[in-house]
Amino acid sequence: MAREILGPEWGKYFVGPIQFGLCCGAVVALTLLGGQSLQFIYLLSKPKGTMQLYQFVMIFGILMLVLVQIPSFHSLRHINLVSLILCLAYSACATWCYIHW
Repeated sequence: MAREILGPEWGKYFVGPIQFGLCCGAVVALTLLGGQSLQFIYLLSKPKGTMQLYQFVMIFGILMLVLVQIPSFHSLRHINLVSLILCLAYSACATWCYIHW
C-alpha cells in the first residue's frame, strides 16, 4: 500500500524504517513499564525492599524472552485464560469497592 501511495522508490524506504523504529520503541517502553509494575507490586508487599528497578526490568525482560519462544497463538490459550480470570477478578473487586464505598 505504501508503494502505491508514495511510489515504488519511496514506499519501501520510508515505511520500513518507521515501522522498525515504532516496534523497537514499543518493546523498550513495554519492558520498562513491566519492570516498573513489578517494582510497584514488590514495594507494596515489602515497603522497605532493597531491589532496584533494573533488577525488575531484567526479570520482566527474561519473562518476555521465555514467552516469545511460544510457537503460535494457540499455545497461549492457558495464558489467555489466566488473563481473563484476572481481568474478571479485577472488575469484580472494582465493582464491589464502588458499591460499598
